[in-house]
Amino acid sequence: KYHPNTTSLLMWSTLWGLGKGVSETLLGPPAKPEDLLELEDEKQPSPEVPKKEEPVTPTEIDWSIVLKRIKQKQLEDAAALMSIKEDFCKELANSDNGSTLRDKLESIFKNRVFKLSMSAHHEEAAEFALLYTELGADPEPVFLFLHRQTKSYLQKEANNYYQRVSSSYGESQEKSNCVDAIGKFLVLTCKQIEHYAYIEQVFGVLKFLEFIKELQDTVNTCSIKFFRFFWENRKIDVYLKKSQTSGREETRSLAIGATGESDIAQLLDEMVLFISHVEVYKTFIRKQYEFGVSRVKVKGFSFEAPSPQMEKGKQLFLPKYVSEPTEFYELVQQLVAAYLTVEPVFLANTTKQLLEEQIEIVQSVSATSPVIGDIFALCNRTLQRSLAMRNAIICSDVVKSLVSFFNSNLSKKIKARAIESLPAITSLFKSQKQVHSTNINDIHQAILFSKKMKADGKNVAKRIWRTGEDQIFEVFDLFDTVVATFEAARDEVIKDLASRLFQPLFNCTRVFSRFSYEMTPDQFKESQINDPWVSEFLSDANTVFSDYQELLISEVNMQLVHTIIDLLQEDLATKILQKKFTQYGGLQFNEDVRRLSNFFSSITTTNLRKRFGKLNEIKELLMLEKVTDVMDFWGENAGVKWQLSAAEVKSYLKRRSDFPPGTIDRLKL
Repeated sequence: KYHPNTTSLLMWSTLWGLGKGVSETLLGPPAKPEDLLELEDEKQPSPEVPKKEEPVTPTEIDWSIVLKRIKQKQLEDAAALMSIKEDFCKELANSDNGSTLRDKLESIFKNRVFKLSMSAHHEEAAEFALLYTELGADPEPVFLFLHRQTKSYLQKEANNYYQRVSSSYGESQEKSNCVDAIGKFLVLTCKQIEHYAYIEQVFGVLKFLEFIKELQDTVNTCSIKFFRFFWENRKIDVYLKKSQTSGREETRSLAIGATGESDIAQLLDEMVLFISHVEVYKTFIRKQYEFGVSRVKVKGFSFEAPSPQMEKGKQLFLPKYVSEPTEFYELVQQLVAAYLTVEPVFLANTTKQLLEEQIEIVQSVSATSPVIGDIFALCNRTLQRSLAMRNAIICSDVVKSLVSFFNSNLSKKIKARAIESLPAITSLFKSQKQVHSTNINDIHQAILFSKKMKADGKNVAKRIWRTGEDQIFEVFDLFDTVVATFEAARDEVIKDLASRLFQPLFNCTRVFSRFSYEMTPDQFKESQINDPWVSEFLSDANTVFSDYQELLISEVNMQLVHTIIDLLQEDLATKILQKKFTQYGGLQFNEDVRRLSNFFSSITTTNLRKRFGKLNEIKELLMLEKVTDVMDFWGENAGVKWQLSAAEVKSYLKRRSDFPPGTIDRLKL
């Protein structure tokens, strides 16, 4: 059973192996007698004389056999195996003559652990630590040495990092050195814990928990120095004051272009990186504790209050084995709070500044302004920072803050900008088309950006938190409200534009309302040559929609066309109820609807038959030969559900002057 998140201890596993090939793993195959003999030249055969085989003296110590002999209490054999190495032979000879062989071996193994640990040969140190404990020696001296040695090493390295940071600070490119230094120090601490994972196997899991716990004071002291240096030299208090002030000029300085994009953005990046280093370390340490505590419980120990059924001596005091650098963590929480204060103000002010800038409209197909891309790039960077901290609570707070910003701030501003740019009727066909088209495209782009932010953020979150953090995945669904908000803004602006565009066309539908559809066959033939209003309507509509196919994104253009069709359809449907038709008049209206449908289909990429559904149903009613023919199209015989209700069907049938009203009223629809 190996400790999670630790390096593989090859030497340690070899000592436990004791099976065939164990020594070969470390030392290579043992020497064979024939390998040591000089072979004579085959070209000079000699009489076969039986040779006396000389015993071969081993040149390397097989530690698996040494361990086996110690376990079997055969200390003389173990010492003999070790004596083939000159240094061990000298150590055995130089030991106190009054000491027993066991004491000599204990001293040798303990000193080897000390020397190898100090030279960072941790795998070999684990080997001798195991031999030491198999002798039944007291583990406390070795454990205390390992703890003091590690603590001293970490303090020394932390001081070295700090000296380099403090001496090089001041150069712009070195500002992040403090963040790099705390990261390197915490990684070094984790590696030391990994190196000494053999403490668990050799001295027991409780000793390993103690080892980790005792290092936390050192981590706490050293890390606080880095934190205070970073906080003071990056002037985080100043940025906090600017974020919390009500003064316009003060808060405006927290925006791109004020203090400089590189400065404020770099500060936020450094804050996030500092926090993420701590979160990674915190996760690592807690996993070590969780694993160790679970192993202790398997052995029958408990950190709960003792009960009558509990075996004596099995109740443990948790704080003796588990501790964290609490003071340092509390300071980091202040950094988190500072980040959550500065980031939203920076985002809001930068966005406002970007939207207030005079935008140069690019003359291009389906143009969008660069502002929306810049704003969402900032927002996406904010989201990525929150994910980088690897803290589900912080990430959730940032996502909620972004969603609130989009819904209550950005959507209103870009909608207002789009509505303000909508042209008056007098300037409908002038250069303003490009301006308001771009603004409407921007709203649509905001919808696409929001969907992408949700998808990308959720994917990154799944890689960071694979399980156990379902709430962080659910919080990304809040982006659906952002999409809905931007869609509502887009729909409102398009509806406003469509109503403005429809005003010039309204005059054409007035001609429709004055034109008589109570036609005779001759009048029908005449209207086929010179239609009363559709040609004029199509000419005006072509002028109205001129350029929009190029200026608007295809999805936006399609929605604009659909909105115009809805306005036209409702206008004609209302006017029909004030007119009278003959069957020939119904045939003429059928031709009118067909031409209208063909025109609008030509300026979109979709089939608009369903969009003209209401007018298509009305024209079918107005072309019937007799009233009862409606039963062939209504209800189950229709195959599709009608948009018109039964009452509306009867109302439009009554527009036929040649249908008896009583017959229509008796229809069972």
